Amino acid sequence: MMAERKCRSVLIHINDSIPSPRALRLVLAFLLLLTGTVSPSWADAPALDRLYPPAIATGKISAVTAEGKFPTWPVEIFCDRVDLAVTCEAENGRLSVNATQATVPGVAWIRFSDTQGASNLVPLLIETRPVVAEIEPNDTVSESMNVPLPTTLAGRLEKSGDVDCYQVELPANGSLHARLIGKQILNSGMDAVMQLVDAHGNVLLQSDDEVGIDPQLVYTTKQAQEVHLRVFAFPETPNSTIGFAGSPAFCYTLQLSTQPTIDHFLPLVHSPALQPVAYDTQLNAHAATLFGATQSSPAVAYSQTAWQWSPRVAVEDCDAILELADKTQTATRLPLLFSGHISLPGESDSVRFPAVARKKLRAQVISRQHGFPLDSVVEIIDPANGEVIARGDDAGRNDYDAQLDFTPKTDGELELRISDLAGSASLRHAYSVLLAEVVPAVKLTIDTDHFTIQPGASLEIGIGITRQDGFDQTLEVTATDLPDGVAVSPVVSEPKGDSAKTVKLKLLAEESVPPKHCQFRIQATIKNAANASPMHATYSLRPTVDTHVFWLTVSRAD
Repeated sequence: MMAERKCRSVLIHINDSIPSPRALRLVLAFLLLLTGTVSPSWADAPALDRLYPPAIATGKISAVTAEGKFPTWPVEIFCDRVDLAVTCEAENGRLSVNATQATVPGVAWIRFSDTQGASNLVPLLIETRPVVAEIEPNDTVSESMNVPLPTTLAGRLEKSGDVDCYQVELPANGSLHARLIGKQILNSGMDAVMQLVDAHGNVLLQSDDEVGIDPQLVYTTKQAQEVHLRVFAFPETPNSTIGFAGSPAFCYTLQLSTQPTIDHFLPLVHSPALQPVAYDTQLNAHAATLFGATQSSPAVAYSQTAWQWSPRVAVEDCDAILELADKTQTATRLPLLFSGHISLPGESDSVRFPAVARKKLRAQVISRQHGFPLDSVVEIIDPANGEVIARGDDAGRNDYDAQLDFTPKTDGELELRISDLAGSASLRHAYSVLLAEVVPAVKLTIDTDHFTIQPGASLEIGIGITRQDGFDQTLEVTATDLPDGVAVSPVVSEPKGDSAKTVKLKLLAEESVPPKHCQFRIQATIKNAANASPMHATYSLRPTVDTHVFWLTVSRAD
């Protein structure tokens, strides 16, 4: 009866005047909602939460389920990798992924879109070894899922209290190399723990926060042995719950092998002066290859010896040097990129460099942000007398990557020394140090990478502006690569005032513009500066992965 009165009220209202077609559609939708005959899904954009399994193998066609809400199906699929084909199957949420033998291992970023908008970018891991999905029940050692080696497991701690167990057989004098990928790349929201137990449940080895908060372990046995890997998790953000956590988002992959696997690459960032070198879990060096940047992520280093990836944030042209054990090396110029390992307790690594008086320099360590355990300390030494000129520790609260600013008083050779604050060391105490002159700079950021605009409507995009080291130039901010029918009104960021830190960029779509998708960029240039290079805004996909290409949907008119 209440719904009937509301319907009469609406009908009386629309009879008072001649409504527009858009108003008629809105009224119709409202009436249908009241009678319970339709949902408003026609107005929703696709929401892609995750892909499961979150990994596929090269050389085959794999079935993958897209999890989320997809009011219309099939959807349009964007993939940043040209060597991977992703297509929709007939059933809502079902995908077919074709990875050939030539497909490069690593990560592909997937986005869904339709006439109403687009989803987030979601990662899909690409493995060179077989990918096997876990089979429930496998909560206890007696229920352990038997797994051949080498393989990559795809699993999920789906509910509170969930535990996953896997059984492997190790030969005499054999070893197990296990690495779980959860938070670090998949952003699964879980703080995973990995235990290695025997057939009676006795804990042989445990790993917790090894790669960031993801676990990794190496176990060696003298005799043939049956062992079980037990995986459970706590929430990434601790809460009052006592017990193991679970969620549909707690997806992971588990790379298992009897051979050393690639752990990391040096340098930890990309320098044109040095080809990356791969290091395995025993610190053996292997040849590495660089896969070029895509529209969504930076270049990635990888190795066919064993799968692992490393996003390569580019640094300017510099003198790039890898440390040599027990030897202080010498750089010929600045900027300098110095990389190595603190592999022995109490160890420190050194490199000498040419300094110029009264030129402010900055030494910045890159390690913790990539998930390594090094609590770095940087010192600048006068090699003539061994005097410590400057010393730097944490860059900020909860930021254990050291940063040090200093100004040499005279021309000449100085020495940079890096160590761990507590004198600790391991195969994973890897680092890169960038030493360069301090120059004013600016960084532009946005808090999402996809936008929707309707015909005849406007869209405001908030842009954060971080001015560093005294940058005091006036900026003009605009958008590029917009489709026909969508215009932008450039805005100015002054050195002082509200616009110094944030601006809002306004896009306007014409009434007649048809539904379409495009990728665009947001950039800033120094106002009235001739031949000024643009500075592009970025969105952080992951802590070490920034994208500067954004997605715009001109939606279907209501």
